[in-house]
Amino acid sequence: MKNLIKLFKYLLTGQFSKLLSATSERIPPSVYRYAKAYAFEKEKISQALGSEQTMSTPSDFVFRLLKKEDLPACSKLSGIPLKECFRRYDAGDFCLGAFYRDKLASFGWVHQGSFYVKGMGYYQESDENIGYLYSGLSDPSYSGRGLFKNLIYMRCRVLFEKGSSKVISIAMSNNKIALNTHLRTGFRKTKTISHLTIFGVKYTAVEDAVSKHVDRKIFVRIPKGIYVI
Repeated sequence: MKNLIKLFKYLLTGQFSKLLSATSERIPPSVYRYAKAYAFEKEKISQALGSEQTMSTPSDFVFRLLKKEDLPACSKLSGIPLKECFRRYDAGDFCLGAFYRDKLASFGWVHQGSFYVKGMGYYQESDENIGYLYSGLSDPSYSGRGLFKNLIYMRCRVLFEKGSSKVISIAMSNNKIALNTHLRTGFRKTKTISHLTIFGVKYTAVEDAVSKHVDRKIFVRIPKGIYVI
């Protein structure tokens, strides 16, 4: 009990390094989870759009928005429950996919407005003019074709054409392909997100890349009235 009190003291006072160290020493891995990610942003500026228009697109792939009848293929490729795919679609999120001979080879979802990322305990308050790219995935058999990069670019283009002023995306710190691809497609790293879950209590620290200010939030349960991803 004394150790548990000390852990929550670190949690409430924002002593994240001590909290992480104490957690790994005193708490079984089965009851805690640690994750780190980076948030990227891209604004609608003519210079960036001009450079992206020269990006090559694989000629043997067809890029289009997924229809409702495409969602079972999306669920099968990603492992995302079909019910969740329908929830996203019915809520107004759209999914852009790359098809090879009518087979879904890669895809990426888009949300507009505020959202909460369940796996990171991250809350982003945004208006409808800001888009969020998420759940991008490619079939491993089509790796090296530039599909992931092109779908990032194309989703941004769709959002900017729809009037979005900014696009946000999050990549896990250990996903070097995603990190490098975001930078190559005109995004800039804006935040470092550190997340720790202990006994169901979610602690998230978000550090601004420029000011170094750290915003800390604690969630016992998923916030109500917010779109969950």
